[in-house]
Amino acid sequence: MRIVDGNGLKSPSEVDRILRHFNPDRILWCSITGLPYMELWIRQPWNWIPKITLWFDDPVIPVEHYGLENVIQQTAGHPDFLYGIWDGYWREQARKRWGIQAHAIHLSADEEEYHPSLDSKFKIQNSKFEVVFIGMLHGTASITQHMEGLPRGLAALAAVTRSRLDQEAQRSAQDSSEKEIPSWDHLWKNSLEELKPKEKILVESESKRDPHTVWQLRWAIWAMAKNAIRIRILRKALEVAPLLIFCEQKQLEHATETEWRSLLGKPENHLKIVDTSDLRAEELGRLYHDGTLQIQATDPQSVQGGIPYRVFQTAASGKTLLTDLRPELVECFEPGKEILGYASVHDFVPALTKALADHEALKEVGRAARVRFEREHTWRHRLETIEGWISPKTRRAGQANLSGAG
Repeated sequence: MRIVDGNGLKSPSEVDRILRHFNPDRILWCSITGLPYMELWIRQPWNWIPKITLWFDDPVIPVEHYGLENVIQQTAGHPDFLYGIWDGYWREQARKRWGIQAHAIHLSADEEEYHPSLDSKFKIQNSKFEVVFIGMLHGTASITQHMEGLPRGLAALAAVTRSRLDQEAQRSAQDSSEKEIPSWDHLWKNSLEELKPKEKILVESESKRDPHTVWQLRWAIWAMAKNAIRIRILRKALEVAPLLIFCEQKQLEHATETEWRSLLGKPENHLKIVDTSDLRAEELGRLYHDGTLQIQATDPQSVQGGIPYRVFQTAASGKTLLTDLRPELVECFEPGKEILGYASVHDFVPALTKALADHEALKEVGRAARVRFEREHTWRHRLETIEGWISPKTRRAGQANLSGAG
């Protein structure tokens, strides 16, 4: 059900009317979608129907940006409100900030839309493009737009953060001082330490005065960190082999091919960039059938695991993925058998070189990934996981409420 009506949200009475028509025994939403309707959820018949919220990103920014801290705190401890958060770090943040005891939840992919038997969408048949990256960079214009008009303290924080991330992104593969790029909240804290005392005071006062501005800066920091991580690992990949990139480019948020090439600095014959902006959603799975090996560097909001969609898309396609290994990821796919990994940025080039030396081994890892995906990681498995969160008491109460409503 879409809750947006024109430029605003549907009213609680309208949502109530629609729900009563469908008479659901479960209500599920992603991110903050259902939180503005708290006055509805505390009334019959919805007060005992399981209400399930799934987070496949950092929950803190949207909750604080929209001022929903008090609302989410009201749900803590209620058996009819259930939370699934994809990363252990953010589950702990939810517990500390709002008293939410969230369950672990992973993404998945459609087993037919991402099937090993599919053909390539773009038919890039040049065998030299063995290494493939599917993803985007945030456009400079979009990041700059989010940072425009910041007050003095937050502007100083933005400048320090941008400088730090530019330096990390520019480091060469041989630079032993290269460090892992942390999540946005750690970047915020680290940059804050570099400010002058007066600037720190300004950041605190400005943050309280204008939460929306803080949200803009946090988004910009996350986008810059995401870019830095991707640029660095793609540069390293280009040291080993030609690289094929599938990316969206047409929206302001997305970097253009010109930006990509200026950042990666490789000619056409070593770097091929394909714009996927006009690709239909049902065709996305076909992108995974070019090249020999998919690569990724986990985004900064994925701290302990936060396993990206790409992991499951690649596995469902029967292709091999080379990724940095996080604790929660290795619980889903076995390194060396169902997925290939590197422990740190310094290990990436040796790991990529080794992987490309044995094509038959890559095919076998891809096949094993698909088997594991079919056994444990389809959307059906995710629904079964969610059902397991609901207590017998909540089920009985919800059923009784629905019977009474009927």
